[in-house]
Amino acid sequence: MEKTNQIHGQILEHTSGTALWWLGNAGWAIKSDGVLLLIDAVIENNVKGDPGMSERNLPRVHELPLRASEFGPGQLDLCLVTHAHGDHLAPRTIPTLNERTDCRFVVPLSCRERMLALGVHPERIIDAVHGHKIAHRHLTIEPLKALHGHWHGSVYKEANF
Repeated sequence: MEKTNQIHGQILEHTSGTALWWLGNAGWAIKSDGVLLLIDAVIENNVKGDPGMSERNLPRVHELPLRASEFGPGQLDLCLVTHAHGDHLAPRTIPTLNERTDCRFVVPLSCRERMLALGVHPERIIDAVHGHKIAHRHLTIEPLKALHGHWHGSVYKEANF
């Protein structure tokens, strides 16, 4: 049986300073003085609910430390997505967070259509554009240009610069 709630309690109890939790792959939960954000969270099981399979239907190499379904209204401020690959813009995590929380989603323009297709209302999407800072309470997010891949070519060809 899959363990759940391994770090959800820690996240809720953390109230001052900055803490971070690794969620697997490129995913992180960061909480700073009461503001919680997730980055590239892929934290749900596959459509059949199989704890041995990721939401991308790939075998899991570790248990999920946190599930999107553990969150409720007021518990998550922002969900950041770096690009539209399924191991970053998660096909089950995003709709679950959209349904269960009131968070906003910070995404590159190249991810906007995918977010809309997953049911995220346009007012909950914040466009991440290089050179345009995003302020949320005491935090400032500054989107940067980046390549996913190597110096001679990008793995993610749809990236918008």
